[in-house]
Amino acid sequence: MLGGAAPAPRVVTDVRHELISLARAGMTPMQIAGQLQCSEKNVYTMLAEAIGKQQLSLDQALDLPEDLMTEIQDAFLDGEGELPPVAAIAELFTGRVPEGVLYCVRAALQSEFEV
Repeated sequence: MLGGAAPAPRVVTDVRHELISLARAGMTPMQIAGQLQCSEKNVYTMLAEAIGKQQLSLDQALDLPEDLMTEIQDAFLDGEGELPPVAAIAELFTGRVPEGVLYCVRAALQSEFEV
């Protein structure tokens, strides 16, 4: 075997590419999880990574009412300086949105500030 790369990274890349395509096509995280045969938590993790890398917009990844999206963003922006960790605001949204949504919103805000 001549320095061949392990196939795992390609599989991961393919899954992420497919996830981005499915999100852009309007599928929900739950639908994407079913399509990719993985957990919804993994889907949210990959969505947050794609949002953070600006491969996907928050609107493409999540279909949330505008007022709820604004409320989540405001909760992150309420403090001074750095964005708080998700755990610091998660209690405010328990039972209203999956925790993965908060990671996606935080990733979008983080990428906005880094530009």
